Amino acid sequence: MNAKREKNLLQRALSLLHEWGSVVYFYDREDLRNIVCLRFEFIARDTLAQLLNPRNKLRVQGGIFKHSDLKKIWARSDVHGRESIIVPEDYFEVLLSFLERFYISFCISPSSTPFMEKESVVPSMLPNAVPECG
Repeated sequence: MNAKREKNLLQRALSLLHEWGSVVYFYDREDLRNIVCLRFEFIARDTLAQLLNPRNKLRVQGGIFKHSDLKKIWARSDVHGRESIIVPEDYFEVLLSFLERFYISFCISPSSTPFMEKESVVPSMLPNAVPECG
C-alpha cells in the first residue's frame, strides 16, 4: 500500500470515528488536521467547563479573555487553595482551536499577535445590556 492511500484510509477512518462520537477529529481545519482527541470529556469538562465557570468571571470580563489568563482559567484549586494546572500550556493553542471549531470562542486579535498576547471572546458570556452610544 502506498503512503498516499494509507493517509487517505486513515483520514476516512478518523472521520468515521468522529461521526460515531468515538474521537474528536476535524480534517477540514488545517490547524486541527493532525490532532485527534480520544477523550471528548477532557474538552468538555476540563476546558470548556472551566472557561465558562462563574468563578472565572473576573478573568473573562465582558465575555473577553486574554490568552495569558488561560494559566489561571485552566487551573484547579484543592481544598487548601493550592492551584494545579489541569491543561498543560503546550495544549492551549490547540484547545482554543477546538473551542473555535465548536463556535464557543473566537479570537479577536490580529493573527500576527503572539498567541499569549491575543484575546478571545466567548459570545455566551457577553453582557445582556446593550451599550449606550454617544
